[in-house]
Amino acid sequence: MYTMRKLNRSDLSYCARLYVQSFNAEPWNDHWTAPAARKRLQDILDTPRFYGLIITAGDEPIGAVLGNFEHWYDRNHYNLKEMFVHPDFQGAGIGTRIMTRVRSDLLKRNVQGIYLVTTTSGGVSRFYTRNHFKKIEGMQMMGLKFPSRNGT
Repeated sequence: MYTMRKLNRSDLSYCARLYVQSFNAEPWNDHWTAPAARKRLQDILDTPRFYGLIITAGDEPIGAVLGNFEHWYDRNHYNLKEMFVHPDFQGAGIGTRIMTRVRSDLLKRNVQGIYLVTTTSGGVSRFYTRNHFKKIEGMQMMGLKFPSRNGT
């Protein structure tokens, strides 16, 4: 049986381990450690107007979503910063269950949309498309990397 509830500070250690398991696997193949993941998730949780959910199977966390509400000139939207599901549970409808709850909660709060940045590799983009997300025409993600302190 799955249970979904509001994510809080006491969930950070569990979520950090889950984050590492999720993002160090396909399609991201990142190199997260639990302490680094905890810092990332803590930063998001400390964001003004934070909203996050955790889903558990029994007492075991298997997925989470974290982000924050932001005001735009004519509306509020939700900036979905992180969503992750344990690799063993991916493809079982857990992500869709989380997204359905997020949309329901946001509609009750008069939020007009959700924005996110994700990879185009693997099935991640297809997951969001199946959950009614669309590419935003005229927008693109851009970045600027600084050299590391050791010159590389």
